[in-house]
Amino acid sequence: MNSFTTVDTSYNRYGNNAIGLASASITNGQITDASFYLQNNAVISPNANSSTTFQGGGMIDFTDNSSNNPTSWLWNFGDGNTSTQQNPAHTYTSTGIYTICLTVTDSAGSDMVCMNVEVSFAPIAAFSSVDQGGGVIDFTDNSSNDPTSWVWDFGDGNTSNLQNPQYTYASADTYNVCLTVVNSAGSDVTCMNTPVTITVVPSAAFSFMGENTGTVDFTDNSANSPTSWAWDFGDGNTSTDQNPQHTYTTTEMYSVCLTVTNGAGSNTICETINVIISSTDNPEKIVNIELFPNPVYDILNIRLENNQTETLNFQLIDALGRTVKELQVETNGTYQLDLKKLDMGMYYYILMDQAGKIRSKESLIKI
Repeated sequence: MNSFTTVDTSYNRYGNNAIGLASASITNGQITDASFYLQNNAVISPNANSSTTFQGGGMIDFTDNSSNNPTSWLWNFGDGNTSTQQNPAHTYTSTGIYTICLTVTDSAGSDMVCMNVEVSFAPIAAFSSVDQGGGVIDFTDNSSNDPTSWVWDFGDGNTSNLQNPQYTYASADTYNVCLTVVNSAGSDVTCMNTPVTITVVPSAAFSFMGENTGTVDFTDNSANSPTSWAWDFGDGNTSTDQNPQHTYTTTEMYSVCLTVTNGAGSNTICETINVIISSTDNPEKIVNIELFPNPVYDILNIRLENNQTETLNFQLIDALGRTVKELQVETNGTYQLDLKKLDMGMYYYILMDQAGKIRSKESLIKI
């Protein structure tokens, strides 16, 4: 009688970790006894596999899907951290693409699988604004966590999808401006009250009085709220006061310029003023002059009296310092000027001798 045992290594026929064993007895060439059983002592190396579930806020759940029953696990999360749990959870602290590797092991061997995961965080909205004047506001996105889209609500019914828009408001006010930022992990919104000023380039204007005395008071009449003033009095002197007073030392025509400035720009205006420095150091040469009627409508009568006869220059000057009428006169005489073509307003005259000294002055109203 002969006997033998054979091993069936077709593992898949009997299931994992099993070996089929068979034995038989042969007598005179015939099988007289046979048996078969499974020996569950075979170990196969595992096949690594895994999956992920994103929980938000940088947290990811990792799941071991490996086959062939590994007995140990080593996760490398790609950010310097590891775990030996079978199904760990890990929280990342910064946005990025991480290479995740899982190594699974049993007594027959080990296997490793790697995959890339992209970690992102919901953005945190923030912004700032700069008022450029004239209703123009520059908005700057200061949001964190890398938003990929932006929605601005400017508070006046208008919107923008630009990251850093510039917007022009039509009127000065305080607007509730809101910014919504979005990325693949979520969205966030923040709102801020934004005051808007409408700054317009100023329009320079001024008036003056006292030019007949040499000490002139200047008054700023500029529009659109200037914030600084630069006066040039035409005699080499300047001032940054809003309403300065300046004393001239000689009779002359001066070009006075005022430059006004604010956040939107600047503007300049110049006017000519006729400054008269009266010379009365010799009382004997003061001329008595009478103008009538005053106010005058058409014909102005001029009567001069003095204790000696001399030739003088009579000049009629408008409010802008322009000479509009001029006449050579002699003392102890009467003259007439036709003023019908002059505009209504305030005028003044000067009576000047041949040496250029002022002998008399007076204001005159034309109606």
